[in-house]
Amino acid sequence: MSAVTDFYGSGVNLNGGQFGAYRTPTRRHRGQDISHSSKPGTVAVPALHAGRVISKTVPGPTHGFGYSIVIRSVLDGMEFDFRYAHGPWASQQAIGEEIPQGKIILHEGNSGATSGSCVHIEQQRVGGGFLDPLGEIRSVAAGRLTAPAPKPAPTPAPAPAPAAVRSVRKGDKGALVSAVQARLKRDYPLYASRLVVDGEFGSKTDAAVREFQRRAGLTVDGIAGPKTLARLGL
Repeated sequence: MSAVTDFYGSGVNLNGGQFGAYRTPTRRHRGQDISHSSKPGTVAVPALHAGRVISKTVPGPTHGFGYSIVIRSVLDGMEFDFRYAHGPWASQQAIGEEIPQGKIILHEGNSGATSGSCVHIEQQRVGGGFLDPLGEIRSVAAGRLTAPAPKPAPTPAPAPAPAAVRSVRKGDKGALVSAVQARLKRDYPLYASRLVVDGEFGSKTDAAVREFQRRAGLTVDGIAGPKTLARLGL
């Protein structure tokens, strides 16, 4: 385990702090809140992914972010902006600075529009809309690296057999289907709370998978393949 996987593997607020939760009758939460302590400034926030700092904010009347920082990351060939908000003081990183995954960029705090100490994380596709960042959070908690780790010197070895591709779709049955159903039901109650964890990939599971893919910026095909499973943390 590492500091980044430890941080994102706990403290996720799914009781009102999740993407899509209503803030007012007409406004929904567009990020995910994470909190490990009620005391501002005591918990450091590592960068979810490597990237470049493109903007920062300080508390002001035109937004509710308080002290925040935005890092642009490239994932699977696509650009995404990740905002980390509500810091207790300004981030020390400079605009244009390259940030490695796991570098401390902020601390959990209570500046801006928040009722307690936390970090608010938003994910927005560059040129597009806001996405549910929970998939990326779960993926990093499960060990996803933004940049490849150093490779050891190659040694002669027989070519391994091709790895089996994990994938389930409508009509499939089994333990992986149950795992997908359980993760959707637990982490995405806004649209998957009524899923039955029965190991049978039926119409309701298909609809929930498609909704998850849509919100996560993935190809919407109803197939829980490698990318969808990774975003689910499976």
